[in-house]
Amino acid sequence: MDRYIARLLVKPLTVVLVLSALILLLDKLRRLLDFVVNAGGSPRVVFSMLANIVPTYLSFGVVVGSMLSIVLTFRKLATTSELDVLRACGVSYARLLIVPLCFAVTLCAVNFALIGFVQPHARYAYKEIAFDLQSGALGISIKKGEFNRMGKQSTLWIGNIDGNRLDNVFIRMAGRKHPVTISAAEARILAAPDGKALLFRLRRGVLIEEQQDLSSPRVLTFDSYDLRVAMPSIGRMLERGGDADEMTVAELARIAQGDRSVGADHSVTPRVAAANLHFRLVQVATLLVLPFLGLALAVPPKRTTSPVGIFVSIIVLVLWYKLNQFTLAQAAAGAIPPFWGQWMPFALFAGASGWFYYSFSHGIGGRPLGMLETAWSKLVRIWRRKLRPA
Repeated sequence: MDRYIARLLVKPLTVVLVLSALILLLDKLRRLLDFVVNAGGSPRVVFSMLANIVPTYLSFGVVVGSMLSIVLTFRKLATTSELDVLRACGVSYARLLIVPLCFAVTLCAVNFALIGFVQPHARYAYKEIAFDLQSGALGISIKKGEFNRMGKQSTLWIGNIDGNRLDNVFIRMAGRKHPVTISAAEARILAAPDGKALLFRLRRGVLIEEQQDLSSPRVLTFDSYDLRVAMPSIGRMLERGGDADEMTVAELARIAQGDRSVGADHSVTPRVAAANLHFRLVQVATLLVLPFLGLALAVPPKRTTSPVGIFVSIIVLVLWYKLNQFTLAQAAAGAIPPFWGQWMPFALFAGASGWFYYSFSHGIGGRPLGMLETAWSKLVRIWRRKLRPA
């Protein structure tokens, strides 16, 4: 029986986990493409940034997947009358929850590793790539057949690009005291020895320098000419720890206890660290409550296939996550204590889930969502009457 329930749980858990992560990534992909293209990055940068977002979406997908896998599994057992057979054989609901609780404990460990240690480093790596992209540290994006800006008053046009070799090059540098225009048959991009500039090694070209004190510009024909182009000024990326989201649970615990040696520039206060720490711990502890709530919401009324429990489970998770985010913001701002601001709502959530489970497993009728299911049935009957041909 345990192996059978485990097999039923694994499939929806895997499907929901993968689908939720993909949906969230696809939504982020569009915005990332706009950001990277506007900043002049390459497709490789997009995939690097997406890879660093995956742990954040997986941590939420674990919670959603756990809930829906329990609801869908026990709903299947109920609609195929297998649950009635197990109950007739003397198997209690508490016994049926052993396997889901084992899954919940395992997922607690996975989610704790994700949001406690993997996600902070991934968030910082994402910000690092975004900083390098915006500052120009990932290089100049050059498009052939278009005028490309290099700095504020320099323009580059290229006929063709083959690796680091450029063909039919036109460069206009108007920011100097004496503006320069260069055309060359080909060029190669090299790094300057000091690492602070790029070298355009031009071959077979003409350089025209305009001088105000001369009636005609100075023209130079060359076989080889090295043009130095300064790299953009990129500033300095802050060390990890400037934001509470970039810190592991161990670092947050140390700051919450008053250790000021952790964190970049000591910008995270003990109150903010404590609020973020309890927020993450509550997200992990929520997984232990979901089996009880999921079982109570999964089983529809007899001789019906009402999907109300599935909709309610999704709505409850979304509202619960938004409530946690709200209490996190209030605790970080000092409006409520960090500990009670997170754990008091969790105690109420766990108590409500326990009441739902007790009403379902021991109450007469066992219908925690009886009113909603009755309303749903009436709506379905009205809808069918309207669709019925006259």
